[in-house]
Amino acid sequence: PAPTFAVCFTHTNSCRTLYRKAPGTTTFQLMTGGSRRPHQIYSLIEDEKHRLWIGADDGLYAMSINRNGGTPELVDSSLHYIYAMAAYRQALWIGTDEGLFRMADGQVTQLTDTVTIGVAVDASGQVWAGTHKGLFRLTQQGLQPVATPSGGSAVKSMLCWRDFLW
Repeated sequence: PAPTFAVCFTHTNSCRTLYRKAPGTTTFQLMTGGSRRPHQIYSLIEDEKHRLWIGADDGLYAMSINRNGGTPELVDSSLHYIYAMAAYRQALWIGTDEGLFRMADGQVTQLTDTVTIGVAVDASGQVWAGTHKGLFRLTQQGLQPVATPSGGSAVKSMLCWRDFLW
């Protein structure tokens, strides 16, 4: 079957609109109606339980992904400017302007205070963080820099595929 897509359309005044395109259709369905919706959307990810997590400037939202759609629900308003997320083994890793966070069992824990604009978790469970100062890996001592060919250039997006970090 063809995949279902979630798309965030950005407008000059607002990024409040999240749409879904269903398989076999040419139209998009608005998914962010209602009174409480994300203000400015920065990131989207699906977890193992098929929930869509929405990272926004005003908090973390979640919604069930099903045929009829759903409505985003605010999960945590203490997190702001959620630039990136990664889901791994029942946990959500969250990169924000206030640092790197981990959410598991409904509890949010701050791991670092370094602005994190990209995050990925590889197959071994290693957490990778992209920052304005380059690529880092999370260890028990905190974020450790990783030497890359681009030096300390900003790392905004990453993907773990098989044994590769892109």
